Amino acid sequence: MGKIAVRQTRSKISKKLKEFGRVLLESQIITSANKINEAANNCLDFVPEIKGIKYDRKNSWGYEVSDLQIRFSSSDIEADIFPVESTISSITVSSKVIGRICRDDYAEDPLYHIEFNLVVKGLTKKGEPLVASWHLDRHPDDSPTEAVHPVYHFQYGGRKLTIPNDNYGNHLVLDMPRIMHPPLDLILGVDFVLSNFLGSTRISLCAERPYVNSVAELQYLIWRPYVCSLARYWPTYGTDSSRYEWKSDSIYPQLLKSI
Repeated sequence: MGKIAVRQTRSKISKKLKEFGRVLLESQIITSANKINEAANNCLDFVPEIKGIKYDRKNSWGYEVSDLQIRFSSSDIEADIFPVESTISSITVSSKVIGRICRDDYAEDPLYHIEFNLVVKGLTKKGEPLVASWHLDRHPDDSPTEAVHPVYHFQYGGRKLTIPNDNYGNHLVLDMPRIMHPPLDLILGVDFVLSNFLGSTRISLCAERPYVNSVAELQYLIWRPYVCSLARYWPTYGTDSSRYEWKSDSIYPQLLKSI
């Protein structure tokens, strides 16, 4: 890709990160936007180094955000929690992404590398620590594996789930199945967390233009080639919208359109 396209893509993502961080801060979802703003500034001319990952630095974009705390009150959490009478004490997300500068009229993998980690910590009614963790990443290459490895997949546990003294009780922790899922950068990952843990908060944010447009822009950039390439496996139903009775946002309610 030309230098202008590279500069425009990096600038667009940097701008969306800053807008997203600002609306999260104003909505008191985070206490500081410094980590997001630093990532946005780095996105303009810096790409993270990932050992073992080959990519074209001149035609890529990237950033990293570690341990971003999501603010909430216990009454906001819309989930059944076990053990009973336990509480969630913290929700933390981290993201590392290296994206590919892609043509808008050509479907290709939009990413060289992506990691998204979600760590939820809590306490039992006796004050004993609890932890749950999910990890999404990109399978690094096309080499064959015996177990199915969707190129982008979620796993429960991931690298963050460790319990002192191997004290897992009756809980069996497996790193499988690897569940196929669209890739999540920081913006899409935070939206995923709010959608699942803080639904009413997310509904309120969807009235905010900077939030909606930031999510919609990254969905278009990252999810559009993913979904279109997957759908191409089967014959389509043509371009006539009347042939599509099943609405896309009923299949995946997180989909947003720019406003």
